[in-house]
Formats: sequence, structure tokens, C-alpha cells
Amino acid sequence: MRVACRGDTHARASTVNRERAGEGISTQAFNLRPKLQEVEKLAFARAYRIIEVHPEVSFARIAGRPLAASKKTAEGQRVRRDLLATVGIGVDASVVGAAVDDVLDAAVVAWSGRRVLSGQADSLPDPPEVFSDGWPSAIWV
Repeated sequence: MRVACRGDTHARASTVNRERAGEGISTQAFNLRPKLQEVEKLAFARAYRIIEVHPEVSFARIAGRPLAASKKTAEGQRVRRDLLATVGIGVDASVVGAAVDDVLDAAVVAWSGRRVLSGQADSLPDPPEVFSDGWPSAIWV
């Protein structure tokens, strides 16, 4: 996807990615490319340790199973808020200026980050996969 996101349009990026990886790129991923390119520069400079987390994977780790309810529903948000409480993270349901599911995702990402810093996190896969660019790649939880 890194090479594909150098394209100047979503259509071009999707075409390149389809040729290289067999699938296009979502509009959301394409719109994230300026931030992804910033992270790439930091990673190449070895200025920071860069890790990847995925909120749904983190929530599943806390729960011990994948969650059935969508994060967009009241039930899914309640379940995620309750799970965060079990690991000592309280989330106010009335955060102003942000979607509730985004706040819950940010909170669980912070939980994963804390686990990485304390040496408690696991990588998926374990060990991380190493791609042709030499970078280890994994989701940390």
C-alpha cells in the first residue's frame, strides 16, 4: 500500500494497489496518506518506535473473544466502555466534539500502548512478519 499511496488520486492508488496486492484501497485509507507518510518518515529516521495496534483486536483481547456488537451501536459502545473499566480506564459517555466509538477506540489503543511500554504486549503474528523492506510488521495487543 505504501507505493500505491504515492499516487495523486484515489483511483490511481487503487489501481496500483490492485496490481500489487490484488485489491484496491479504501477512500478512508487513501485520505490518511499524508499522516501515513509522516509516520513513514519517522520510521525511516528511526526517530521513534512505531507500533501498530487495532482497536477491535485490543477489545477482543480484553474480552477473551471477538465482540459481536458493532461499535456503532449503543450496545456495542456499552460493552466496550464496560471492558475498558475492567482494565482501569474510565470513559465518559458524553465526550464533546468526537464520536463515541472514536473515543472508545482511542482509549483501547492507549491500553495497548501501555502494554507495549510495560513489556506485556504480544505481537500478532508472533514473531512479527518481516516484509521485503526489512521492517517487522505486526499488530500489538
